[in-house]
Amino acid sequence: MYDVVVVGCGPAGAMAVKRCAELGLKVLGLEKYPLPRHKPCAGVLYPRVLEDFNIDEKTVASQVIGVKIVAPNETYATVEFPEPGAVVYRKKFDYTLVKKAVKAGGIVSDNSKVLAVHQSKNICRVLLENKIIEAKYVIAADGVYSIVARSTGKPWSKENLAITIQAYLKVSPKDKKTIGKYFEVHYNASTTPGGWTWIAEREKDIVVGLGYPLKYLKTGKELKEKLQAFIEKRFEEKQIIKLETYMLPITGPKNPEDLTVGNIVFTGDAGGFIRSDTGEGIYYAMHSGLAAAETIHEAINTKTLLKETYLAKIEDHGLKHLYQQTELKTILLDNNKIEKYVKKLQKLSKRFK
Repeated sequence: MYDVVVVGCGPAGAMAVKRCAELGLKVLGLEKYPLPRHKPCAGVLYPRVLEDFNIDEKTVASQVIGVKIVAPNETYATVEFPEPGAVVYRKKFDYTLVKKAVKAGGIVSDNSKVLAVHQSKNICRVLLENKIIEAKYVIAADGVYSIVARSTGKPWSKENLAITIQAYLKVSPKDKKTIGKYFEVHYNASTTPGGWTWIAEREKDIVVGLGYPLKYLKTGKELKEKLQAFIEKRFEEKQIIKLETYMLPITGPKNPEDLTVGNIVFTGDAGGFIRSDTGEGIYYAMHSGLAAAETIHEAINTKTLLKETYLAKIEDHGLKHLYQQTELKTILLDNNKIEKYVKKLQKLSKRFK
């Protein structure tokens, strides 16, 4: 019998396993795929990630010095970071976090596909293909398609999801220079209603992607067509190496009453811990994993209620603001408002230079 089983070993899951082990809990992390494994993602880390966590330099593909926000009329504003952030290779980054979790005393089993999770009499039974594992608590860190969420009858609905497509490109040195180590984000209500297009520079290539709420998608092929049109316009010389699509939760964290179900706690994309106006999720995933582990430790030792404790830990880790709509999020369906917003950012950025 484990104190905790963590389903999924991305940033949220790995941090949960690590923190559980540090707190003296008997913990098992289950990862569906063989490790290390690829994860579709731009891999952009704002400086706060580097401030809060010890990031292995071997996982860093490039520095990022700020964000360049581009309006539909091509005007833009740059927001400089006080210290550089990073673009990481997710395969290396995630695996490094897993290794730190194991070093802390956690157990991680990869190639372990969870089929379902059932609860009865305060025991969680995690069903794998060839065995059943019992635990007092389960942390769901298994992403947007969470099997744990499906087992509890609370999967993400279409209204909560954004569909994204990302390309890995080779571009000319001249084109690469135009990025200038900024995380470039384009907002355009005509092409990506309620969403955004992004560019991130890496050591040997760049990643370019776009995403917007699934409810606005008309046909399956339009996503690829829009991305290719953007790439064609933005870069003079380019070669697409690979394309991949994936989903993101887009409406913020699950309702507070759904973040825990019995003795199950939801983290990362499974819990909706992502900024809905930029798609930034790694930082919030990592902190949500820590919050979940600390919640369970406190529940075991003080008999406090899981739901209330988790909400308090979420606030302690600076995640509660994800429930609030930012000014940017409220204007992403109106190009005139987007352009006014970027002009305002221009003035602010000049004032603080």
